[in-house]
Amino acid sequence: MLSDKLYFDKVYKEACELTAYLCKLYNLNPKGKVDYLGKQVPVILCHQDSYQLGLGSNHADVYHWFNKYNKTMENVRNDVAALLGQKVESVQIIPELTRILRFKSEGDDVLSMQQRLIELGYNLGPYGADGDFGEDTEAAVMKFQQDNNLYIDGEVGPDTWNALFGKAKQDDSRP
Repeated sequence: MLSDKLYFDKVYKEACELTAYLCKLYNLNPKGKVDYLGKQVPVILCHQDSYQLGLGSNHADVYHWFNKYNKTMENVRNDVAALLGQKVESVQIIPELTRILRFKSEGDDVLSMQQRLIELGYNLGPYGADGDFGEDTEAAVMKFQQDNNLYIDGEVGPDTWNALFGKAKQDDSRP
């Protein structure tokens, strides 16, 4: 069933509709956050999000499908908000590169980079966008670099970061 896009689209739509119903029933903002045990937690999260926040397990997560069909939890939140009649900005927030990302890097900047790779059609393996720069992420970065005629080193420095987020190259020099 993972290879059946029509099935995925139907399940995705039903999941968004159910989530919208629950948000309406309990007066929840699908794009909002709540405080839980001193942590800011998205109103809508998956097992993987919950696991990363130390709140649950990482079993049976949706990213094995999401990676295949270029979806993220941010897509879910936006689609649920739209079903509730909320205005959803299509403007993409482009994070600024604060460090070079490489194998074993972790954090929100890694997660943003991974989500962008998925949006662009790159497969990050079974863990998807998880904020951990592992072997699958490194392979996807190298494929992206190859596809975009960038220096292929598996690291996300200024040139790769700019190419990922559609910014103009600022410097053509290579190390």
